[in-house]
Amino acid sequence: MTKKELSNEIKEAFEDVPFPGNNPEDIGVAICHFYSEDMEGFLGKKWSQIDAEFIRDGRDSAIQVMTDKALRYYLPGYLLASLEDQIGLFGDCVLAVLNPWADSDINHLEDDVSCFYNCFDALNNKQKRAICDYLLYMLENGDIDSTRCVPLTLKNYWLKYKGAE
Repeated sequence: MTKKELSNEIKEAFEDVPFPGNNPEDIGVAICHFYSEDMEGFLGKKWSQIDAEFIRDGRDSAIQVMTDKALRYYLPGYLLASLEDQIGLFGDCVLAVLNPWADSDINHLEDDVSCFYNCFDALNNKQKRAICDYLLYMLENGDIDSTRCVPLTLKNYWLKYKGAE
């Protein structure tokens, strides 16, 4: 699959994801002041407007503290930005939300995995397939040092959606 084909697949799969809301609490979980300021940039912003420059402006970790609805909505923007501009998003941010098994503290693993399922089980098969294809593409083509986690990420959840309709 080419980068252009994958980009089109992601855009098509997520085109109808509902906007999470236009209040800070709709976008992010209130963990600390730092994150609430970063979340303000998302207010009124469509996922298709997310690009590498927007993410580099202090929002690379924001995806990790988004509400489930906001994560499902903004994830395609992060996926596309990491495809278009190798900015380290894959290993540091995107992979972290796509694989709770990678970085979880053993004391919080059950909660992290439960939150993961609550968020991503709500996606349709077309969206899950696009994420699976993204992971496979990045494993083969990405300039990342997180490839050790990708096979586990695929095995634990995403690979079963390869070719899903």
